[in-house]
Amino acid sequence: MTWQEAVFEHQLSLAETYQLPVSIHCTKAFNPMLIHLRSSKVPGVMHGFSGGAQMAEEFVEAGQLIGVNSVLLNDNARRYHEMVQAIGLKFLVLESDAPFGMNLPQGNPLSGLGALSIKIADLLQVSPEEVIAKNCENAKRLFLRDTDGRLV
Repeated sequence: MTWQEAVFEHQLSLAETYQLPVSIHCTKAFNPMLIHLRSSKVPGVMHGFSGGAQMAEEFVEAGQLIGVNSVLLNDNARRYHEMVQAIGLKFLVLESDAPFGMNLPQGNPLSGLGALSIKIADLLQVSPEEVIAKNCENAKRLFLRDTDGRLV
């Protein structure tokens, strides 16, 4: 086990102890990451996910939501589009990645979330309002806590 994996396992242990979700940015270590997530069962979100449909499905099976950012707005990002179509609304969360996101309107990078909603709606053949509602539901399911810190 590498030192990074040992630190990650400790972070997962803390998340489990305190019943908190994790936010994970992973670019080149999907398989080792999956091994740790499958054994921990800690829920979370794969922030800025860059993998394909099959890898996204494996992370979903390991209890993770898939963070979708402005890469989706690139018409040439076919693999990313296919991943969103394979996952569907149930396991997606919208991410602005502000202020670093690509293709976001000047002045208000959060307005890019509307563009993401429209693009996802187009890919999944649903309304943008349905995308937004499901995104809110998914985020609340992962992050919303009561006054005692327990999941609502």
